[in-house]
Amino acid sequence: MTDFAVDLLKLTPPNESVVISPLSLVAALSIVERGAGGITQKQIVDALKRESHNDVPKLIRELTAADGVAMAMATNSFLQTACSFKQNGLEIVQRYKNRIKKDFNVTAERLDFRDQGLTVRTVNNFVSEATRQMIPNMLPGDFHRPDMRAFLVNAVYFKGQRATCFDPGFTHEDTFHGINGDRK
Repeated sequence: MTDFAVDLLKLTPPNESVVISPLSLVAALSIVERGAGGITQKQIVDALKRESHNDVPKLIRELTAADGVAMAMATNSFLQTACSFKQNGLEIVQRYKNRIKKDFNVTAERLDFRDQGLTVRTVNNFVSEATRQMIPNMLPGDFHRPDMRAFLVNAVYFKGQRATCFDPGFTHEDTFHGINGDRK
């Protein structure tokens, strides 16, 4: 996962503050990969640079069970109810649903994306609960994608203590120099 994280960091714009959880993205892509096949599956596996098919679920289990760490990873897939999945090629195979439930504790819920308010409330409530209210609104109130067929949501809550705490005695007040030359 480290190689994937480094490659991901290389794609971020220089001189911009970006917060990304490589673990969150790897978990989401691993869930998608479980249902992919052929060249798509190979491309996802190659991008993730994974050593094993089961390394991501194993890592998540180890992190959530670690002493002194409060971590929760919640993922859910919301599927459009307003269309016939068989007609649109979106029928979810039961074997896939069982696999992502077993490996990642992920479920697939049906949601009518034509109902903007319901979509925003459902997704935001899921993310808020998963992050212990640290991210109350992932989707803006005007989010509306009635033609969307599936929506994979992943949220991570992490709180841990450093093995070696930083000594505040090593800090002092000084002038902060911003990237645009501003000083504070």
